[in-house]
Amino acid sequence: NPLPQQTLQRLLSTTSPLLLEESDQSAGWPADLAQAPENMACNTVAFLPMTSLSQLTGLFILGARQDDTHTKGSFTATNLQPYTYLVEMVSTALQKVQALDSMQKRLRELQTLGAVSQAISAATDLNRLFRILHQQLNQVMGTVDFYVALFDAKTQTIHVPYITEAGEIVNAHPIPLGEDLTSTLIRTRQPLMLAEDTKNPMKTTGVKEIGAAARSWLGVPLMLSDQPVGALVVQDSQKEMRFNQDDQRLLTTLAGQVAVSIRNASLLENSRHQAERERQLFEITSKIRRSTDIQSVLQTTVRELSTALGARRAHIAVTPPVPEIDEAVEEDSQ
Repeated sequence: NPLPQQTLQRLLSTTSPLLLEESDQSAGWPADLAQAPENMACNTVAFLPMTSLSQLTGLFILGARQDDTHTKGSFTATNLQPYTYLVEMVSTALQKVQALDSMQKRLRELQTLGAVSQAISAATDLNRLFRILHQQLNQVMGTVDFYVALFDAKTQTIHVPYITEAGEIVNAHPIPLGEDLTSTLIRTRQPLMLAEDTKNPMKTTGVKEIGAAARSWLGVPLMLSDQPVGALVVQDSQKEMRFNQDDQRLLTTLAGQVAVSIRNASLLENSRHQAERERQLFEITSKIRRSTDIQSVLQTTVRELSTALGARRAHIAVTPPVPEIDEAVEEDSQ
């Protein structure tokens, strides 16, 4: 169980071991630690805190019990000194391991940024880009579920072009902008990290979250010109405390690149559609010009427009011109 803040401060405020006697069980210690003498069948327990960068990383617990002569066990500075040195050595070794892990993770982050940047520069297919992004995140964070949400400001709707559950790509229906976690990213335009089960926030709002409920959840908004265009989200359905500030920083950096890629892909797609429309219009016009009579012109127009627009039926209504009446004839008739 997590230690109370008061106990943490007590452990971190001294470099000397803290002693707990059998008779001191009510001296403000949390139950798990206060029961240590009884659980260890000892008269005295010594707590040796292990720290790293002013953070408690471990706790050595030593017990002393009475001997065969019924002499009460005790600790002294002399007999605790070897254990104090041991704690310092273990703490130093852990700091080195943590530093190495941090350096290796940072290297993987840089490799991820490089790989994603290269994929973005050559990407014309967003789905392929999202798959590459997911693969790179798995290499840095371990296996995670991942989804990309795109926000349509005109319809106030969130679309999900890419989402995985238990490592499998699945489909997700669009949802209206609401009070769910993804909508919160878009509304606040700020990252959000939840270390515990996301079912609890959903119970209070009654809004269904995108994908399965997660025990760890991290999301960042996709921003373009200070406007939200979507979100990137990683989640873990099994483990709590899964993500940290390093993961948030990496995802935020990637979000800036992905947002630009989405905009470029959208512009490219619009240009393709415009070029295709112009090509179709040119072909239709050419075929109409080759027609030799009115009936052929009308039939060709209907057929080509139906094909171009994907319409099942089409027709053209022609209104005959109104005949002009000779004013002189009109006067004679009067």
